[in-house]
Order: sequence, then structure tokens, then C-alpha cells
Amino acid sequence: MTSALPNLRTRLIDLFGSCAASVGAKLGELGLQPMEAVTGYAIVRAKDSWSVEPYRTARSPLHDHSIERRCAPWLTSADVQALNEVAAALLAEHRSTLPFNSPSGGRIWPLIRTADDAGHPPDFAVDGPDWVARMLIYPALRHHLMNLHTMTTTGARFADEVLDVAADTALRYLSQCPLVNVFTADGGPLTVGTVTVRMLDGIEQHRWCPSNPDYRMWRTGSAMSEPPTALLEITSTGPRNEWFSPPRTSVERILLALVRQPPFGIMAGVRG
Repeated sequence: MTSALPNLRTRLIDLFGSCAASVGAKLGELGLQPMEAVTGYAIVRAKDSWSVEPYRTARSPLHDHSIERRCAPWLTSADVQALNEVAAALLAEHRSTLPFNSPSGGRIWPLIRTADDAGHPPDFAVDGPDWVARMLIYPALRHHLMNLHTMTTTGARFADEVLDVAADTALRYLSQCPLVNVFTADGGPLTVGTVTVRMLDGIEQHRWCPSNPDYRMWRTGSAMSEPPTALLEITSTGPRNEWFSPPRTSVERILLALVRQPPFGIMAGVRG
């Protein structure tokens, strides 16, 4: 029996192209460019101080939550039908590895519904293809449409990511934690096992800064009083159908090394 996988990849790439065209047409109707010039902010550090300075950049209007929700839906009914059909085929191909453990997700789906159409949360037991469409394909589609560079490479990357998640026998996680006044000696990353501490550039420092409105939208209770200098990242693998929390032992060891500086002081240190 011939696998449907190659056909699925082609269908996912075609789906992305169609959805990208629909979003582009909607932006045109609204008088918006696919990439709008906006002001970004970066942390600039001096010897004993830091400041926030603006710079000009470009990003999709979909990054503006008010535009995204006010102008929803962004896809055509044909796009939504194609998305649901691909989801059903994906479930048929990967029934042994779907679904995977995931929060139920919000009820606002601006690509496919108006903001006041709450609908119902996806339920795999009730409607498997709908769950696959909204919890697997939709998030990847939205992410890549918001960060569209070239349609050909982005469509292929979108398709491969969806297929990888659908077929993998484990879930792969990246946990992140910002660190203040932590500096690696040579500016490069410090890795111990699955834990890495890497320096943040000025744009990333502002992105993780407590004063950043985007930061405050989804992080609360931060104890940081200034922008972080580094980011601790943990890569881990967990079961597909169970809640998973990354192990803390290796993280505690590397943090102690950064604070106390033996014997890793030659590689990393704390300035404060």
C-alpha cells in the first residue's frame, strides 16, 4: 500500500500557498502592506548602565492583535474546507500518534472565525479531524503566516513541521528562563547536557524585559527589575499523551556554577 505522506506534504504546501494568498488579498482590501514599517526597541548597554533605544523594522500587520481580531476571518471558506480535509487525511495517516497532550486552547481563531464567534473548544473524542485542524495545523499556519518571508520555503517548512509533529513518537520541548547579570566569558553559549545559557542581543533583551507590554501580556509576577542579559534554555523530550515537566537537576547545577563560579568560572561568571 502506498503511503499518503508525499501527497499530504504537497497538500499542506498548497494549503499554505492558498491561505497566504487569501491573507494577502485581505490586507490589500484593508489598504495594508504585507509587511508594515514599525518601531522596535532594543536594550543598549554601557559599562554600568543601560537604556532603551528605538529602531525601524518591518513586520506583518497580523502581529497587531487589534487588527487581527477586528478584521477576522482572514481565510476564505474554501481555505477552511481545504484545511479540514487535510486534517482528516493527516489523522487517517497518523492515527497511532494522534492526538498529543495539549491545552485545550482559546476559543478565538481569527484566521477562520470572527472575534465574536467563540464556538467550542476542540475535543478529539468528539471530532478528531477538527482537533487536528485547530490544535496542530492552525497554530503552525498562523505562526508562519505572521512570519512570512518567501512563500516557497515557508510553505515547505510549514508542511514539514506539521508532519514531524504528527508522526513523532515523543513531544519535544524548549523551556526558557531569562537571567539577569549573567555573562558568559567569551560571549558564546555555555552548554551542560540539555541545558544551555546563551547571551541575549539587545532586541531579545527588550523582548524579555518586564517593562515590555508584550512581555506583560503573558508573564506575571516577574522579580526582574532590569532587562535580562542571558537566557537559560532546556531541551527535553516527553511522552505524547501525558503532562510533562523538564527535569530540574541539571538546571540547578548550572545555575549554581554561574553564581558560585567553581569550577566553571573560566567559562561563565556573574557580574553584579
